[in-house]
Amino acid sequence: MRNGDKLPYWPMMMLRKTAMAYCDMSEGAFMREVACGVFPEAVKLGARYYWSRNELDKAIDKLFGNHEIEEYDWRRNSPMYANDPKYHPELRDKKKGG
Repeated sequence: MRNGDKLPYWPMMMLRKTAMAYCDMSEGAFMREVACGVFPEAVKLGARYYWSRNELDKAIDKLFGNHEIEEYDWRRNSPMYANDPKYHPELRDKKKGG
């Protein structure tokens, strides 16, 4: 059991169950977020797939409004936001000109 006085140890590379626990999500919920691009894809090393703790942290920061890492904004590449001028400034320019 975990000692309440110490933070849990989270490895830099996590298997799916560890990544799910890190995000405090069920397997289905975690994998849905991976599938739609909210969380990063796993990387295959040997016969196993691993998630990067740093990449998960970046994705979580984006969800909570930390916009320091603009190139990581998953919404820019998501079909769900394809027509949203907030994520595609070029659409804003077309509306002004036309």
